Amino acid sequence: MLISLSAPAASPTTAGADGYFPCSPVYPTHAVSLDMLELVSTLFVLAAPK
Repeated sequence: MLISLSAPAASPTTAGADGYFPCSPVYPTHAVSLDMLELVSTLFVLAAPK
């Protein structure tokens, strides 16, 4: 899930506290759910090598 952080007070610390990983270290405009990152990393580990 990708969200848009449009609030001017939204910071990487605020996004991280809410369970999201910001896409930029300064003035993030998008963030990815930590649950989604965990799912993708698990699928990557379990994927068959080509």
